[in-house]
Amino acid sequence: MRFWISSSASAATRLSQRRSFFRVSGRFLRLARLSLVAAGLSMLPGCLIDDPPPYQEPQQTPPRISYPNVLPLLSEVIVARAGDTLAFSVPVSSEDAGEGLNAFLFRDYLSDVIYLASGTLEPSTLEDTQRLPLQFSWRVTGVPAGCHRLTLRIGHVSSLRTPSFPVSKPADLAEAYWWMNLDVDPALGNTLVKCPLASMGSRP
Repeated sequence: MRFWISSSASAATRLSQRRSFFRVSGRFLRLARLSLVAAGLSMLPGCLIDDPPPYQEPQQTPPRISYPNVLPLLSEVIVARAGDTLAFSVPVSSEDAGEGLNAFLFRDYLSDVIYLASGTLEPSTLEDTQRLPLQFSWRVTGVPAGCHRLTLRIGHVSSLRTPSFPVSKPADLAEAYWWMNLDVDPALGNTLVKCPLASMGSRP
């Protein structure tokens, strides 16, 4: 038995095969274009993604006192009576790298070197603009009448451990100074009375 395939059926088959070929070829062409575009973008300098730099721990800096904002004002003589309580407020900035600050107040430093009071600050950073100032108070007792110099020393705990412990890192230290008239005639005003350290100046 013989089968005859009409020319129209053969033509339809060839047309179907051609359409299928073009569809497949079109997909390959689109994929090829996308691959070329991706390869071109990867070669552009602006599209390169570098690895982030390794994290570095902040470096500790010495404490810095904002002298104009210290209370009592450093430019004025403290006039006090025995039994008074003096309050101190000292703004300090520093990069602490996780270590707190110690502060010690002394009377007539370099002369009698008598420890009076202390304060501490929690660790902070130089970017912390809301850091609370160092605050502490001292009740005036056992001090002879006349002029005295008060010295505040601030340093990181590892540098300034106790009032009597030697400073291990002198560069890691900030100081502030006040002059105080105790139990003197009010008529003398800010005149320093019986002050053996006055010749050294207010900020040696």
